[in-house]
Amino acid sequence: MINFHQLAGLLKQLGVAALYALLGLTVLACCSGNGVISIIWLPAGLALSVLLMGGNRYACGVFLGALVVNVITINAFWMAVAVAVSNTLEALLGALLLKRYDLFNQSSLSTHNYLQLLIAGGIASVIAALLGTVTLVFSGFLTGETFFRYLSYWWRGDTLGIALITPMMLVWRRAPDDWLRPNRLIEFIVLTGVAFLAGQMIFMGWMHDAVGDVAKAYWMFLFVTWAAVRMGPHALVIILVMTAIQGLFGAQQGIGFFAEDIAKTYLTSYWSFMAILSVTGMTLATYFVARRRAEQTLTASEGYQRAIFNATPDAMLISDKRGIITQVNRQAELMLGYKLGELVGQSIEVLVPEGFRPNHPELHAKYVAAPVARPLGVGRTVQARRKDGSSFDVDISVSPIKTEQGLFFASALRDVTLRKQADAHLRVAAIAFESNEPMVITDADNIILQVNRAFTESTGYTKEEAVGQKISLLKSGRHGAAFYAAMWETIKSTGTWQGEIWDRRKNGEIYPKWLIISVVKGDDGAITHYVGTHIDITERKAAEEQIKQLAFFDPLTQLPNRRLLQERLKHGIDVERRDGKQLALLMLDLDRFKSVNDSLGHLAGDELLQQVAARITARLRDVDMVARLGGDEFIVLLEDIAHPEDAARVAEEIIADLSKPFCVEQGEDIQISASIGISLYPQHGDNPALLMDNADAALYQAKDVGRGCFAYFSEDLTIAARERIALESRLRRAIEQQDLRVFYQPQVDIISGRIVGAEALVRWQDSVEGLIPPIRFIPIAEETGLILVIGEWVLRETCRQGRQWLDAGLPPLTLAVNVSPHQFRRSDICDLVATVLSDTGFPASQLELEITESGLMDNQGNATEILNCLRGQGIRLAIDDFGTGYSSLACLKHFPLDLLKIDKSFIDDIPHLQDDMEIASTIIAMGHILGFKVLAEGVETPEQLMFLQEKGCDMYQGYIKSRPVPAEEFAELLRNQQRRVD
Repeated sequence: MINFHQLAGLLKQLGVAALYALLGLTVLACCSGNGVISIIWLPAGLALSVLLMGGNRYACGVFLGALVVNVITINAFWMAVAVAVSNTLEALLGALLLKRYDLFNQSSLSTHNYLQLLIAGGIASVIAALLGTVTLVFSGFLTGETFFRYLSYWWRGDTLGIALITPMMLVWRRAPDDWLRPNRLIEFIVLTGVAFLAGQMIFMGWMHDAVGDVAKAYWMFLFVTWAAVRMGPHALVIILVMTAIQGLFGAQQGIGFFAEDIAKTYLTSYWSFMAILSVTGMTLATYFVARRRAEQTLTASEGYQRAIFNATPDAMLISDKRGIITQVNRQAELMLGYKLGELVGQSIEVLVPEGFRPNHPELHAKYVAAPVARPLGVGRTVQARRKDGSSFDVDISVSPIKTEQGLFFASALRDVTLRKQADAHLRVAAIAFESNEPMVITDADNIILQVNRAFTESTGYTKEEAVGQKISLLKSGRHGAAFYAAMWETIKSTGTWQGEIWDRRKNGEIYPKWLIISVVKGDDGAITHYVGTHIDITERKAAEEQIKQLAFFDPLTQLPNRRLLQERLKHGIDVERRDGKQLALLMLDLDRFKSVNDSLGHLAGDELLQQVAARITARLRDVDMVARLGGDEFIVLLEDIAHPEDAARVAEEIIADLSKPFCVEQGEDIQISASIGISLYPQHGDNPALLMDNADAALYQAKDVGRGCFAYFSEDLTIAARERIALESRLRRAIEQQDLRVFYQPQVDIISGRIVGAEALVRWQDSVEGLIPPIRFIPIAEETGLILVIGEWVLRETCRQGRQWLDAGLPPLTLAVNVSPHQFRRSDICDLVATVLSDTGFPASQLELEITESGLMDNQGNATEILNCLRGQGIRLAIDDFGTGYSSLACLKHFPLDLLKIDKSFIDDIPHLQDDMEIASTIIAMGHILGFKVLAEGVETPEQLMFLQEKGCDMYQGYIKSRPVPAEEFAELLRNQQRRVD
């Protein structure tokens, strides 16, 4: 495919070829005696100009055009090819000899350029004439006797064509700049018209009877001169081409000045006339163009010099050798206080202060005798005198100027008053810069440019190490991006910033300092530099820290004191009030501490208090706080507790820790105990004072009970907390003593009524209370982490029992085990299930894990991965208590579940509550749409069962079939079912 650029190039080549052929055929038809060779060959000039303007790539177009001309005129193809090659080589050689492609641009027009063109054209024409004539002789078209005559014709025709057409093409490729002005356009029209009339009279015989022999050819030199001098090369080439055409037509018709030239000289006279006319005209045109350009350059140069003279910021004066001022610029008048023109004509001495005038004539005479240039900055600063008599410091520059009018001197005065003041300021600034305060200067990009000695001593970086580095070299990493953003915003808006900041020394030490940053702006208002000074406040911070320690901490135990406790407690109450949470305040008093002080001394008592503080601190979370009120009283602040009983559990742990023996330096083991009073926010108070008072009151209750225990401000809470802690302790023993049991509740197919599975439910067989339901101990197990142990035991026991039933010949069925959200979130449930199945041999396809809706959503990030892992083992998966949580259907449909269990709360009021009926119907329909089986929990009445059957529920469980029963009773249910089937 030919693209647009290729097509455009092809069309240009064809255009060159067509123009060459048309011009060549026209010339041969009018000017050739034998139809092949002409005394004027205009296509030669066209070909050379095309290559000069467009490059050698247009040689193909030239060759094609020449081939067309020669095929038509010679009527012999290979001879036409040879002649076309000679025409093309002529153009290529001419372009190569000229070695430049910008000839006759207005900026480079000169006589030298034109002469170079004539010489190159003449040399190139020799090649074409020689190759062409030889081709015609060898082909028999010409005889050998006519070889040199036609060789001369050919060369002269190509040379004249180049002399006429090439300048015209090159000149007119750019229109003249000033020809659109009316006067220039009118002059051109007049010139062309008069020259045309003269040419017609001279060469075409117009008005021959009237003018007779007066119409001589040399009159054309007047018009050529007019065009060259007044109008330039553009008009000249038009006059020349017009004259050439008129002379040629007159010769062809046998009229005018060259009427007999064809017969006598075969247009040799015509050729000579046109060659002389062209060379003369172009030489004049290029000369005057160059002259006008030189005049324009000189005028512009004088204008530039005058502009520079007046625009320079220095005072400029020109004086003659007598010292008389001949010229000054505006800056000199402003600097010296004179009005416009007042200094011209006065002696240079008026600018010399009175005290220096006696010596000035001698110094001036010496300089005039041996003048040398003295540029600014060379030599000493002198003083100049203003018109008002005041003196000021200047740097002076003097340069001699030799002209035809004599010797002159150009003097430049530069007021250095401000510079000297700036130098003085810089000296002061340099002394200040090397003061005892560390200082650094950066550029606008925070690149360090300069540091002083104090900076290197403070940071540890030498000047060589710091300069060129970013100021962030000192960053400690202690401040976040927000801190620096606020700092730079302040600098941008106010131009300065000061404050405390932590930076890093070279040795890695992080230290505090008080930093002041100031902005330096340029005359345009843009920031150019930043200057930073700082004071190392390490010692001050240490002193402040010591004061803070004394103000807010107990000096003996290093614990927070009452003051810091009050602030922390107030803040904690504000936070808990905002978040809707609760906190606990534990007031602790050591029992029998006074006896230790009295028997072993205060040093032992102090050491004991320090050890007590350490034990309490070790027992608490990082977010909790322990403070010493004084003596043997301590306060523990527990923030964000989930249950009131959490405070009792911490109190029990602290009491247990403090009841262990303490060893002091006296070498004796000390046995003490502690009593703790607990108050809760918001139950027992909503401000620090009230919570402290109520905790103190609770402490006295604990001491009254018998010391070594805790008490809430509320008696009911105390009893409930103690019961809960006791229950936790018993649960731990129950796990160790294997007092837990697994009961099984049948899961029934709703169509057939057969037991197809069972849910494993844990029970606690307590020796005191008997069977304890899970509602009492499962929440405690989840809070304490015991649920992980219980959950693993239930899973293992269920799989073991299932394997036993299979071995006993009971029909296979699905056993469902509940997985606690804690267990799903914290333990590696996948590995645990795989291990249990491997240990018990229970089939994975008969195990179903029930995960609550909230348990899935709380661990949504890992839920899919965990469920896929379990599904990969062949485990069935069910979502328990569906409808009570907040699961997203978009997430639910991606979980690999098998079963949805409708929570009992939606079944209880069926058929009496329409909302529950609609919710249950919706869950059943949605579960089926998602591809899940649906099981209803807590079915207790025939009406409930009938409703579920109508809605297409798959399975159910509940007391209507059976309550949860021990393994033996459940096995009997299976046997009875099997006997009925049999």
